[in-house]
Amino acid sequence: ETGNTEMIRDAYRNLTSIDSAMGNFKGAFENHKSYVQYNDSLFNIEKEKKFTQMQMQHEFDKLQDSTKVAVAQKDALAKTEIETQKQRRNYAFAGMGLIVLFSIIIIIQRNKIAKVRKQKALEVERTRISRDLHDDLGSALTRVAVLSQMSGNNPNDKEKLDENLSKIKSISHKMTAQLNELVWSVNPVHDKLQSLLGYIREYAGELLEENAIEYLINFPEDIPDISITPEFRMTIYSITKEALNNAIKYSECNETELTFSLNSRNEFICSIKDNGKGFDTNSTREFGNGLMNMKQRAKDSGIDFKIESADGMGTKISLKGTIEINSERNIKLQA
Repeated sequence: ETGNTEMIRDAYRNLTSIDSAMGNFKGAFENHKSYVQYNDSLFNIEKEKKFTQMQMQHEFDKLQDSTKVAVAQKDALAKTEIETQKQRRNYAFAGMGLIVLFSIIIIIQRNKIAKVRKQKALEVERTRISRDLHDDLGSALTRVAVLSQMSGNNPNDKEKLDENLSKIKSISHKMTAQLNELVWSVNPVHDKLQSLLGYIREYAGELLEENAIEYLINFPEDIPDISITPEFRMTIYSITKEALNNAIKYSECNETELTFSLNSRNEFICSIKDNGKGFDTNSTREFGNGLMNMKQRAKDSGIDFKIESADGMGTKISLKGTIEINSERNIKLQA
């Protein structure tokens, strides 16, 4: 279309030149007007074309800019999401770290509290032994003094004299045993598994023989040479002693059996069994304090305590747990 317009414009220009040369000025004027009109038309078409091209280029540039903006926004959102995920992950790690830290602090505090409780229980036990020894010693000395005076007042009564001397001998033997127990309980040299089992064997043998009760002691032949905590030593000894004395006082038994076994993980089982009359475990009023003391001692040391008994079926007390190793003392011994 533009090409045809140009041809028509050029034709009017040529006609204008011809008419002007021939002296046809009126025709030349009319043709010139037509030429100007077509020339203006071509100019407008070209101008409009350029404007359209410019507008299209502008729209294209806008589209490109909007695309770039969209891409930039998308990249910004992605980056923000990545940063958010990193922050969440960091917060999660920080939270887990705090939980672990608090858990460690709680465990350490609980261990400290448990250690304090065990030490307190040990001190209470040693204080009790000392107090009982003091009371028993005072009472025994008084009895010895009375028996000695009675013997002196009746030196010719041989039968009475022999009886009083036998009582004095019995009292002295008892007091010697209590003194030995006190020394053993407070001396850290005996904080060893060998010493604990050896002392229990000796104590149980003498006590049961004095009361004409047959007994069997099943202890390991090869006892590991390991140091134990004084709390553990006193707990096992005190419970065993209480169980044996209960058997003698209340069970009417004529046989007892002591057992102690140990595996490679230092897990142990200790039991005291008699063939006495037994009792209803739901009704322990007769010697309830003794059982309560045993249960509490075991609980304070993290040891499982179990009692099995029934009327006419005898009684069995079992202790199960892990030996409390005195690591500091073991390290010193190894060094």
